[in-house]
Amino acid sequence: MYGVRYHSTRIFFALIITAALAFPAAVAAQCPDATPTLIAPGEGSTVQAPVLFEWTSVDRAIGYSVVVRGIDREFVIANTDAGTTTFTAAKFPGGAFEWRVVAHFSLCPDTESAKGHFSVPTVSCPTTHPVLTSPADRSNIPASQSVHFTWSAVQGAEG
Repeated sequence: MYGVRYHSTRIFFALIITAALAFPAAVAAQCPDATPTLIAPGEGSTVQAPVLFEWTSVDRAIGYSVVVRGIDREFVIANTDAGTTTFTAAKFPGGAFEWRVVAHFSLCPDTESAKGHFSVPTVSCPTTHPVLTSPADRSNIPASQSVHFTWSAVQGAEG
């Protein structure tokens, strides 16, 4: 009796292991191999911020990652859902960049677009700073009085 039970248990586990090993191969055979195609920024283009990233959709993708590589590092700048094939980066540093889009699937390996290249002109930052004009330096203002600060403008400053 024990021999039969042990034997049937071993066969049962053998069937489970065989099915588990065959399952990924069966799923992989049905996985898409299509990749996103980059649309914008165009290959070798020079763009101003905000930078619009656009690519084609891939059938059965559940989402995308936009990956950008600068001179010193690579970083993901956006993760989107399946219905989104654009991303706008409001601020972007100057320099030369490489980018690609990774399509993500449920139960299937990711696929990746070809690499694209673009550049953003370097913006010269102001070297001047605001100068406090009021209240005067070393002013004595009574605690009961509100203080009104004013300063000189800096060309190119925002906010």
